[in-house]
Amino acid sequence: MSWPVALVFGYLLLAIELVIPTELRVGAGDVAPSFVVPFVVYIAMFAPALTAYWSAVWLGLAIDLASPRGTEAYIIVGPNAIGLLAAAYVIVTLRAVVNRNPLALVVFSIVAAAMCGLVVVAIMTLRSWYTPQIPWFAGVELSRRLFSSVYTGLSAAVVGLALFPLHGLFKFHDPYHRRGPGGGSGHARPF
Repeated sequence: MSWPVALVFGYLLLAIELVIPTELRVGAGDVAPSFVVPFVVYIAMFAPALTAYWSAVWLGLAIDLASPRGTEAYIIVGPNAIGLLAAAYVIVTLRAVVNRNPLALVVFSIVAAAMCGLVVVAIMTLRSWYTPQIPWFAGVELSRRLFSSVYTGLSAAVVGLALFPLHGLFKFHDPYHRRGPGGGSGHARPF
């Protein structure tokens, strides 16, 4: 995988996630789409497993560092990094049995956002037991994140429209592609 290309796309999608979802919020529960989760899913669909895991951890850490919590702006490093790592693991596990196309990106993004949300809620709930200064309501957060995961499916359709035509820029090496007698490039094809 071309790390500079992934870094640029990750940076742009992180910036979009920090600005645009505030305008796209639905209801009083702050249900908003993620633009980073579909990118993590896209990488997990095509990159080698270790690359997908590291990408998920780095993007999760970036989200954690850019997302202060509570009224006094606490920065808690780790929940999104671990959540996106768990989501990337699920996608890497499932990618061998699914045709990798834009529809799969939408479905996988919903699953990955739900998985990430579950992990973040579990970690933050455990943390709230010994850090009462940070306001945390597990039921409200879980429902918000699960509804946001469905909304993330819509953002995945938009992100997929940009990523799939630019697939060659990422230079993914597909671990499941074998070279036949006619040779082959060894690169995954999106369709």
